[in-house]
Amino acid sequence: MKTLVILCNIVMFCFTCMVLVTDGMAKEAAYIVFALLLLLVPLLTVFVFAGGGGASSRALQRAALIGNVVLLAASAGRSWTSTLTLRKKVSSRTWS
Repeated sequence: MKTLVILCNIVMFCFTCMVLVTDGMAKEAAYIVFALLLLLVPLLTVFVFAGGGGASSRALQRAALIGNVVLLAASAGRSWTSTLTLRKKVSSRTWS
């Protein structure tokens, strides 16, 4: 399970880097924050899972957990607003 989590986070980080290289950095603040979350949360998660135990490990685990929850909420919120925008565009068209 730990290997799968690390592999998925590495794939997500590489995909985000590929998108940033091909499309460039976003200009809006919300997209810049989202891109930073997409880059930093997988790195933190891999660091936590690959690292050993310790007192600071608890704080890093909580930070990784909070980062993943925030990233999930941001992703869900973004897809929800995209769906609503698409529905408004489609419903506002008049078909002849």
